[in-house]
Parts: sequence; C-alpha cells; structure tokens
Amino acid sequence: MTTYHETLYNAVMAGLEENKAKFSPQTTLWEDYGFQPMSYETSQTKMIQGINSKGKECALHVTIYRMPSGRYEVTAYPTR
Repeated sequence: MTTYHETLYNAVMAGLEENKAKFSPQTTLWEDYGFQPMSYETSQTKMIQGINSKGKECALHVTIYRMPSGRYEVTAYPTR
C-alpha cells in the first residue's frame, strides 16, 4: 500500500503501522531504522528486521520517495 505524508518520520511510522498485523519490528527506536534526511526527488529503501505473524524472522521492506512537492510517499511490505 502506498501512502503520502508531510514528514519523513510520519512516513516511516505509517509504514510500520500499516503492517503491524503481519510484522513486529525488533526495535521501536527511530534511530535504529537508519533513515536519513532526503533531498527532493530522491528515495531510500531499508529493510527493518522483525518477526512475522507466524513467529518467524523476516523484514519489512520500506521504500520512501520525496516528491517535488516535499511530501513523502511510502511503500512498505513484509518479506517472508
């Protein structure tokens, strides 16, 4: 699912929130996610380690793109 946000922090947290039924991160500390400030029209992709709904280790694949308007587009989904 793709959503749009005004801040980088809100974009990452929304990606985690949208997937909380399928994914639980190993850490909830923002600093551990490793996202850095972004220039316009750039993107970042991170894999956040965690546990899936079946209790197995997995990762949440999060891609964030900063649009020309300054808003952030986030796409996040758990891997197997």
